[in-house]
Amino acid sequence: MLYPVAMLQKDGRFHAHLPDLPDLKISGDSMANTISCARYEVIQYLQTLAETEQPLPSGSDISQYLSSGEYAGWTWAIVHIEASRIIGEDVAVTLNIPHRLVQKLSKNAEAEQMTLKTYIINTLIETANSNSV
Repeated sequence: MLYPVAMLQKDGRFHAHLPDLPDLKISGDSMANTISCARYEVIQYLQTLAETEQPLPSGSDISQYLSSGEYAGWTWAIVHIEASRIIGEDVAVTLNIPHRLVQKLSKNAEAEQMTLKTYIINTLIETANSNSV
């Protein structure tokens, strides 16, 4: 999972804002320290969501913010969090799916520009998240 981090230097400190996680307030003495703090805070926040069975917010594409006037003059970084660190290691699962269903899922995956595997996983995650609310 990738989360864009906008940083602005003010009063000798670097203040960070994560558009995908606006409740997090992060600052540091240097850019490196601020990014490190942001990563730590994101992990803590996502772990809390996972423990309370709330859906994890996906990171957005940084390019949508680069042209935004809202962040003019800000410096950007990206915090990468391994999903397995939050939700656990992958478990291999073998599925037997009827051929007709695979064809339908493949068409949907192609329309979404995803591999069949990614499409099935995303669909399962979305279903699990909507059922846990």
